Amino acid sequence: MDKQGFLTQCTEEEALAALGRILVRSPYGRWGGSRHFGLRDFFEDARRKPECLEKARDELNAALSELGMVCRVESIEREPGTSDETTALVVNFSLPEDKVFSARV
Repeated sequence: MDKQGFLTQCTEEEALAALGRILVRSPYGRWGGSRHFGLRDFFEDARRKPECLEKARDELNAALSELGMVCRVESIEREPGTSDETTALVVNFSLPEDKVFSARV
């Protein structure tokens, strides 16, 4: 939103990155619109069990599908150089027409 309260336009990549940040911070299964919405629990568990990132990817793809979106998440990775306590994540998206991009969440 701009200073006057109007929505500002953004790119498709910016919108997906923002949605990814919302999903990562939301608790799992707490939104009635999608039982797959919310991934915070998976990322907290991934600190001890790295395989939880694969489950988070699957759940994120299920949520995107339920929302009618045509993009997919190819992978979720820890950003190089981060520790378990300060984990930063990179989500690798693929869009139609072989368009790919990564977003830090």
